[in-house]
Amino acid sequence: MVRNVVLFSVLVYELVGPTLTKLALTAAGEIIPEGRTNARMANKPAFPVSLDEVCI
Repeated sequence: MVRNVVLFSVLVYELVGPTLTKLALTAAGEIIPEGRTNARMANKPAFPVSLDEVCI
């Protein structure tokens, strides 16, 4: 019984953890989403990005 509970909790943690971590980091402003990515298409910005315009 204990083994089943531990395995299920690990499964839930592995499925939910990365999603909640990304949401928390985005809400805190630590990461900025660049838009949707796709393995079949390159993630190209709509306009050229210059390193001079980046605000830290």
